[in-house]
Amino acid sequence: MDKTLSKLSLAAFGLVFVSTTLCAQTNTLPASGNLGIGTSPTTSKITIGAGESNKSIEIKGGNYFGSNETYRFPALSFFSTLDAVKSSTASAEIVFTDRPGTFTWAPNVRASDIHFYTAHQYISHFGTYPDLTMVIKSTQDGGYVGIGTSEPSDRLSVNGKIRAREIKVDNLNWPDYVFEKTYDLQPLTEVELFIKEKKHLPGVPSAREVQEEGVSLGEMNAILLRKIEELTLHIIALKKENERVQEENRQQELAIKQILEK
Repeated sequence: MDKTLSKLSLAAFGLVFVSTTLCAQTNTLPASGNLGIGTSPTTSKITIGAGESNKSIEIKGGNYFGSNETYRFPALSFFSTLDAVKSSTASAEIVFTDRPGTFTWAPNVRASDIHFYTAHQYISHFGTYPDLTMVIKSTQDGGYVGIGTSEPSDRLSVNGKIRAREIKVDNLNWPDYVFEKTYDLQPLTEVELFIKEKKHLPGVPSAREVQEEGVSLGEMNAILLRKIEELTLHIIALKKENERVQEENRQQELAIKQILEK
């Protein structure tokens, strides 16, 4: 009986020792050879096959169990490329969400886009729908970056305020040409008539144009500088005219004084 207990104790100890040793080990791969996960390895060191919904890698944020469905909440997902044609069914290649949420893809998404989402509100049965906080479009769509908008129309489109310590804008058409002798300075009388009719300065976008199309920061600075330079030339001309009139008045006063002294 004692021998039997001893053998059982020794076997149990050995099992605990082996289990502890195996659990304490770190998984390692050989220095040579390639690894395939869900697919046969290729020439790459690690090859991961696409799984459900073409997902290659997914870090889940948790699940929500509804009455009839289970909603999956990815926190970070990498999606395999579906195709190179823009389609509403194509999925973003990389998706970031700040907290769990069930969502649908934005329209006209390419598989090479990068979308950043934040959960917005909970809707019964349909789960949580997010706001798109940032998108990096594919090179096929210009490589545009949008913040607060899913359809950026420029290299950087921001739907909101921008705060920066400094902004540098390149402008190749700086209006120093105003001071050239060949520059056609519009007379003030014509400027006055234009203002009465159009309600804005000539060469300056109207309020409606700015509201509908916006303005380019570099272009607008150049326009304002041109108007300042034109105004400076008008002031210089008025100063010269004023000095000429003053000199004429002085000469007339001197002539009148000489006549009275006779």
